[in-house]
Amino acid sequence: MGALVTVRELSKQLEIKESKVRRWTKKGLLAPISKSKQDGKSLLYDIDCARIKLEILDRIRIDFSSLSEIGARFREVFGRRDADLLEALHTTDNRKGLVKKYIEEIRGTVV
Repeated sequence: MGALVTVRELSKQLEIKESKVRRWTKKGLLAPISKSKQDGKSLLYDIDCARIKLEILDRIRIDFSSLSEIGARFREVFGRRDADLLEALHTTDNRKGLVKKYIEEIRGTVV
């Protein structure tokens, strides 16, 4: 598992606005792994999962009419907490192959 980071840290590392992280979470593109044990409110994201998802998003965006549609497909493929993606990241060194596999699943070309 990569480092667990807050919305603020995720936005800094990915160089996107915090509001975009929150909007993409609402749409289902990003999924928090847990909540902070310190305050019980702050959402924590796995940085590696977020990077993979944004790489996938960048490659498939033209295949879908809206972020809501992509978010729905992401939820179907990854679930609400990215458990399958985390497991896949732990069991492979082939990041390109992993991205390709998920792109195919999201596009619906793999059953």
